Amino acid sequence: AFMAPEMLGLAVDERSDVYLLGAILYQIIAGRPPHRGSTIEELVDCIRLSAPSFPDSAPAELRSICQKAMAPQAEDRFASATELGVAIQAFRAHRGSLRLLHKAQGNLERLRRRAQEGAELHELQEMLGECRYGFQSALEVWSENHEASAGLREAVELVAKVALRSGDPRVAGSILRELADPSPDLSAQVKEALTELERSEERLARLGQQLDRGLGRRTRVVVLALFGSAWIALDLWAQLTGNVDRYATHHAMFIGSLISLAALGAIVFRARATLMETLINRQLGGALLALLATQALVSAVAPKLGVTPTQAQIMWMLVWSTIATMVTVTIERRMWPLAMSAAISFAVAAGYPPFRIYAMAAVTAAMILNAVALWWREPAESSERGR
Repeated sequence: AFMAPEMLGLAVDERSDVYLLGAILYQIIAGRPPHRGSTIEELVDCIRLSAPSFPDSAPAELRSICQKAMAPQAEDRFASATELGVAIQAFRAHRGSLRLLHKAQGNLERLRRRAQEGAELHELQEMLGECRYGFQSALEVWSENHEASAGLREAVELVAKVALRSGDPRVAGSILRELADPSPDLSAQVKEALTELERSEERLARLGQQLDRGLGRRTRVVVLALFGSAWIALDLWAQLTGNVDRYATHHAMFIGSLISLAALGAIVFRARATLMETLINRQLGGALLALLATQALVSAVAPKLGVTPTQAQIMWMLVWSTIATMVTVTIERRMWPLAMSAAISFAVAAGYPPFRIYAMAAVTAAMILNAVALWWREPAESSERGR
């Protein structure tokens, strides 16, 4: 029942002793001799084959030791009984690792089940922590515990896949970095998802910058204040010195509008790094350019339509009121004081033309004050109040 195959021909050596020790080890593992048969012929065939079955409960490492000791060919066995003894001693030392492995495998099975049930990522990460601890503890005791290495890989890659499906490639990448040689396909998927996430974040950052009303706010105020102050000074100087009729000609109004338009264009180009960086700056700049261009157009066609300079200036104020209202409705709701001032000033100028210059100066002053109140002290961060 314990005979080595070569003993059937009486050709024995030290490795036959190894076989006999392996057969004894088999009986300890399985609780029965390795060779059995109801007849002599069956018993001899079993000895020659020398491939007894092991119970499922047999530890894989011990089974491997026993199979090597009972190899049918002597050269495939341990070289000596001493070498067999060393292997068994190593197994005994590894039993602690195997116990830890068994517990970790139970945790891994629960992790698989919860992942299939659609558990939340944070729950799976906690379960991964338990698996990781168990498998790593087993590897600390026995670094060659391949089952522990495989279990750790499976647990890490499982949770990384869930994180990837959940749209969180950063977590997936962080988890996957625990492995020295993760799956190339999974690594490629994580890398691709991270690249796409970074692109999306860059797009969102650019969009956030576009919508940030704090960027360029003081430059915005300075530009409006400079233009507004110049217009107020010129209007009041002409009114107070009695030169309104002298300078309020179609030609002078047309040239003045063109000069203002060119100056605004030059300032916008010069300060384009801040003035063109955000949506609100571009919108306000476009509104101001449209206002000046419309003024120039009114001044150019007024003579052909028989409109006097005074009437053209009143038409200017109608343009101002219209654009201020559009700005308030579409760009910045907090510009309502300017829109209201422009509407009232237009009504005053239309009803009392001699007061039109004062009304024009009042609208310009309202624009400056409204801009200063809104943006001079507003925090640099994006403001939601004006949306």
